[in-house]
Amino acid sequence: MKTLIIALLSFLLPVIAQKKSVIFYKKDGSQASSRKDAEYSRVVKEPETATDFYTVQEYYMDGKLKGEGKAISLSPYKYEGPYTNYYPNGNKKSVLNYNSNVLKGKQSYYYVNGKLNEVRVYPDSSAQSNTTPNRQYFIETYNDTTGTPLITGGNGYYKNTTGGKIKTINEGPVKQGLKDGEWTITVGKDSILVKEVYAKGIFVRGNSKFANGETYSYDKPDRKAEFAEGTKVFYQLLGKALRYPSVAVENRKQGRVYISFNIQKDGTLSDFKLVGTAPDESLVTEAIRVISISSPWLPAMQYGRAVSAKYTIPVVFILDR
Repeated sequence: MKTLIIALLSFLLPVIAQKKSVIFYKKDGSQASSRKDAEYSRVVKEPETATDFYTVQEYYMDGKLKGEGKAISLSPYKYEGPYTNYYPNGNKKSVLNYNSNVLKGKQSYYYVNGKLNEVRVYPDSSAQSNTTPNRQYFIETYNDTTGTPLITGGNGYYKNTTGGKIKTINEGPVKQGLKDGEWTITVGKDSILVKEVYAKGIFVRGNSKFANGETYSYDKPDRKAEFAEGTKVFYQLLGKALRYPSVAVENRKQGRVYISFNIQKDGTLSDFKLVGTAPDESLVTEAIRVISISSPWLPAMQYGRAVSAKYTIPVVFILDR
């Protein structure tokens, strides 16, 4: 788990030493078991006062800064205020503004060459969540890689290309900062063709065609996989079903266990794996058991069809004193 390091800065003015934790992560964001398996590291400095925030900094393995900002909580991470991400070449990748871990206000995104790519504005709404793939925002500015404006003042035509060998092109008209009219998504040359209609940012309908000949018509936007009764009920279920392993109790083992798993197209759960390390193997076994009994979930939906998805969640074991 977390390795605690006490940083005593004797060369500065006398201050109370801050505790730090250094954690290593893989490219997909899961915790790495060792430094050699890591893509980047995260350094967390504890608040100096009760009213201060945690300082979070991420570094590429060559020591270059990957991201920095503040957090009000670590379990789970809840960011507050601006968080800046950087490309490996040192240029800004994005400047995001959080309010209790929810994007709020102006968000700026940049190309790897340093040119401004896009400016989005997220309204203040407690009903919106970062876990929803279709969360509403306004597109204020959009430029191509040379810095030439394609959308200004919330009006214009959006066209974005992502991916390597298999490219995804997402394009359509924007009016008053919102998708309005027919948008087209193409994946690869002939793999997927999607046409979706929006009215003032609201999804109306969509049609998709896949390389195998399958076609879908749908009237609901994409969604992430989720427990049928919601996240709150899911964790209540875990709390009630959790049985603390006797061997872990005897050996005074406790802590957080991260488990990854797949949600299949039919909602069943499979491929349970430990992410990172755990205080004791018995805690891993129990964490997998309690997660598995929550099956089935609502599967993720993309372009009108169910798709498999991967999740990672923490299960916390705390001994009574």
